[in-house]
Formats: sequence, C-alpha cells, structure tokens
Amino acid sequence: MKSGVFARFLRSLAVAALFVVVAMAAVMASAASSSWNVDASGDWTTTANWTAGVPGASSGTTSADVATFTTLLSGVGKTVTVDSGRNIGGISFGSATGGNTGAFGYSLTGGSLLLSSGGTIQTLAADGAHMESIVTPVQVQGSGGTATFAGNATSGNNILNIGDVTGVSTAGQTTALTLNGVNTGGSEVSGVIGDGSAGGKLSITKSGTGAWYLVGSNTYSGGTTITAGTLVAQNSTALGTGSITFGGGTLQYSGQSAAADWGSQFKSSGSAIAINTNNQNVTLAGGIDGTNTAGLTKSGAGILALGGANAFTGTTTIGPAAANNTAISSYLRLDNAQALGGGGNLTFTGGTLRYTGNNTVDYSGRIVSSSTGAINIDTNGQNVTFASALASSNTQGLTKLGAGTLTL
Repeated sequence: MKSGVFARFLRSLAVAALFVVVAMAAVMASAASSSWNVDASGDWTTTANWTAGVPGASSGTTSADVATFTTLLSGVGKTVTVDSGRNIGGISFGSATGGNTGAFGYSLTGGSLLLSSGGTIQTLAADGAHMESIVTPVQVQGSGGTATFAGNATSGNNILNIGDVTGVSTAGQTTALTLNGVNTGGSEVSGVIGDGSAGGKLSITKSGTGAWYLVGSNTYSGGTTITAGTLVAQNSTALGTGSITFGGGTLQYSGQSAAADWGSQFKSSGSAIAINTNNQNVTLAGGIDGTNTAGLTKSGAGILALGGANAFTGTTTIGPAAANNTAISSYLRLDNAQALGGGGNLTFTGGTLRYTGNNTVDYSGRIVSSSTGAINIDTNGQNVTFASALASSNTQGLTKLGAGTLTL
C-alpha cells in the first residue's frame, strides 16, 4: 500500500517536473527584451537568432517585450521575416553608445506587427549611417491606443523607414501616433497611414527637434498637430483629412505636395502657422480661419501665395530662403485683399512681400520695429502707397523691387 502511494507520488512529481520544463521552454521561446544576435537574415520566430528567446507573442494584443537590433552587419543589409500577428511592445535599432554603427541596416518584412499601446519603434543615438526599414505593416493596438516612432540616431544619414500604419480604435476613439526624435536626416513613414477598419480615427503629433517625412497617400482623419521640429509632406494627401494645428513646429512642402492647399484645414493654432515652401510655389486658396491666433511665418525659397479671405490674427513674419541667406528668393504673395488676415503686425526677417492686382493694401501701419531684415517690397507692377511712417528702428532699411511705384 505504502509502495503504491509512493509510486503515485513519484509519478506526480515527474509530471510536475515535465510541466516546469515545458513552461520554461515556452518562456525561453518567448522572452522579454531580446536582441538579434546573428549577422545574417532569418526568421523572427527562430529562437537561435535571438539572445534571450523570441520576443513578443504570436497571439494577444498586449506585450511588454522589446526587440533590439544592435548586431554590427557586414557585406549587405539583412532581412528579418516577421510572422503574422506578431505582438510586440517595442522595437529599437542600435544603442546609445554602439551597436550597428556600420553602413548596413535591417529590413523587417512579411507578416504583421501588432504594436502594443504605449509602444515605441525607434533608432538610438549611435545607430549608423544606413536605413532601418520596417516594410511589415504596423497596427497600433488598443481602442484609443498610443504609439511613438522616434528617430534618435545622431547620424544625418540614418533613416528610419516605416511602411503602412493603422490603428484599431472603435467609433468615438482615436489612436494617437507621435513622431518624435532629434534626427534631421530622414525618418519617414513611406506607406499609408490610415484610421483602420474598426470605426475610429488615427491622429498624428509631430514632436521633437528632428524631421519626419510623410510619403504615402494617407487617409487618417484624426488630425495633425505640429508641436516641434519639421514635418515634411511628400504627397499631396500626406496630411490626411483632419484638422492641422501648429504648436511650435514647421510644415515643409516638397515637389510632390506643392499643389496641396491645406489652408482651410489649419485650425486652433496657438503658435504661428509656420510654412517652409522649400523651393516650391505654394498657393493657399482656402481661407485660414480665425481660430488660428498666433500669426503666420513663411520661410524657405519659393512663393507662398495667400489667395483666401483669411481671418487669422497675430504677427505675419516673412523669413529668408535659408538661415543666414541674404538672397531675395523667399516671397509671400498677396492674392486676396484679405490675405493677411484679421490683424497683427508684419515683420521682415529676410523675405519679400509681393503685391498683385488683387491686393494693393497699405500695410505700413503694421510693419513693426522687430524686423531683423530689410523691408523688402515687390510692387510687382502695382502702385502702392504707404501712408504711415516706418519706424527708424527698422535698421536694415527698405528695398523696393519690381515694376510699379511705392509711394511713401
């Protein structure tokens, strides 16, 4: 009797030990933070390719696991094939002090990535002069979920390239995607950014001092907020269909977006509507409404034409083609008698105010002493009168350009 009990006890102990072994194997196969440890292409699901087991999970929508790619690559870039529905808490390329500092990067392809709410995809400071690419579609998890893409590599030739991005927010909820980082070289979302199919919306906030490029024909409708750095539109539908709000950053046009008229989408800006025409000729024919109360700043070579009956208030600043560039190649053109909005000062920091037959308004009373560049006026074949005296504190003088007369 006792021997039978003891035998059953041993069998129970063996089963328990087997359960522990299986559980440990499962943990090893799906670890927390883990780094790619081979200088080779391979499958995400292959345990031997990682230092601490395969990160993330093949099911579920919430994971704290972070996949890190720091192995120095040789010869060519390496491809990591992702399985379908890989749930991950974050992805990091490079490290703060070393890692893959060479000329070759990683490319994640195939399958799909389910990025947990609160997750970050990023390059880190020491990542080298190469492209890190995520071709695999990224879906931000959680109704009302959040995610951050951050380009933090200090190399100006480092590119973080991310493909299609969607959310899973349901009706009445918005997925919030933040584009952050200090890299000015070319972090980009090259695919389509969309709301997703669950009935909610997706919004974008550009923060950080670096630049992000939006390349795809985007369909997201939750709005765009530019709080810092530069957001470069490389498609005529790059900014989706929602409102565009300025909070300290700059919207930069390109040859691919020069025809886009987003003026009527500018809403509730607490900082200047900052536009860099970037060697393009851009026309904003849609009216910029009065919810924008901090003025407008034009920079970059090319022409920004204001064709709408604008109601924005605050200081209008006409900046140079580029920093420390004294050449007159940055123009703010007035195509409507109400082009300069509902009031506010007019400041010159290197650019030129160009009149047209649709606007010969006297703005002399709005030109203030804070101008750090010459007051450049292109009458452009029109006859314009400045009835108010220009303050002597405008020490860079006045330059009259173009045909027509300027009467002081």
